[in-house]
This record gives sequence, structure tokens and C-alpha cells, in this order.
Amino acid sequence: MNVKQSILRKGVYMVMVRKILIVVEISLILFLFLYLNEVLKSSEFHDWQELVFGRTILSAILLMFVLPLSTLILTRRNPGVYGLTNEDLRQHARLALQAIQVVIPATILFLVIGLLGTDFKHWLGAAILALGFAAAGVVMLRYTRRTENIAETQLSLNGFLAYIGLLIAGVGLVY
Repeated sequence: MNVKQSILRKGVYMVMVRKILIVVEISLILFLFLYLNEVLKSSEFHDWQELVFGRTILSAILLMFVLPLSTLILTRRNPGVYGLTNEDLRQHARLALQAIQVVIPATILFLVIGLLGTDFKHWLGAAILALGFAAAGVVMLRYTRRTENIAETQLSLNGFLAYIGLLIAGVGLVY
């Protein structure tokens, strides 16, 4: 075996090790998420939220925002890589306004499913909402393609489909 083949094999090996470590890290975070979800469900904190808010909104905030941000901080990752940046705030404000223009009409679907005599916890209502918000996501894809070439705003179809898959999996795990 010559030197080039040896270096190539070593590089392939390092890439595989890195991918395995990424899968292990994601699995550990998923198990931590599931564990904390069960702990929160079995606590008096869960019951208090149901009584006060009618939903477990504080638990959702802890699991969906605090846990990921804590993971970024503890692992000393660059938040900008994940889209958390304060650079070019005007562009971000413009994108937020565009997103609001798309999401607000999509939320009217909650009224529609209420008029149909169902809600988001039933299959019909959930399917209507899923289709409506998927359509809103496609519209957002169109919007972001027209924006300036900023890395966070250039969504690809594969990235969007991955997001939808993770969103469905996350909702399925929480409920």
C-alpha cells in the first residue's frame, strides 16, 4: 500500500469516527430529552401548569429552548452555526416579518378546525393543520430563495424536509 492510499484510508476512518460520535451525541441528547420529559410529566409542576395554563407550556419551553441552548453552551459550540446570531439584525427582522405574514394566515386553520367540530388533538384537525403549516413552509421556502445570499436564510428542500421530519418526531415524542 502506498502513502496516498494510507492517508486516504486514515481520512475515511476519521470521517466515520466523527459521524459515529455525532450519532452518539444526538442519541444522548434525545435520551436526556425523553428522560426530562417523563420527569416533568410525573411531577407536581406538570399538574400545576395544567391547572394554571391548561397546557404544559413551561415544560415545553424548558425542553424545546432551554435544553438545546444549554447543550450549545456546555459543549462550547458556536451558536452562529445554528442560526443564533445578532449580525445583520435588519435582515433578520425582515425575515421575521415575512414569516409572520405566512404563519398568521396559517393559524386561521385553528378556527377552521374548530368550526368543523374537531381540534388539533384529533386526526382530522391535526391533518388539516399539518397540511396548512407544510404549505406555509413551502411559501417560506419561496420567500427565502428571493432574499440575499445569507447562509441562515437559504433553506434547501432537503433541509426543509429534514426540519418537517424532526418536527413531527418531536411532537410525537412530547405528546
